[in-house]
Amino acid sequence: MSSNSSQPSVPWALIAALLVGFIAGYAVNDWRHSKDQRSFSIRLPDRD
Repeated sequence: MSSNSSQPSVPWALIAALLVGFIAGYAVNDWRHSKDQRSFSIRLPDRD
């Protein structure tokens, strides 16, 4: 049994932090966007 085997080559802590931050940022952005859309009628352009 090697000690190196227990230590992952990829920093999972960093990946977890980035993932949580990304999800949190996306959720907040989506919530703010939803809140802003509630002020006026929702109009999504079907074509450019």
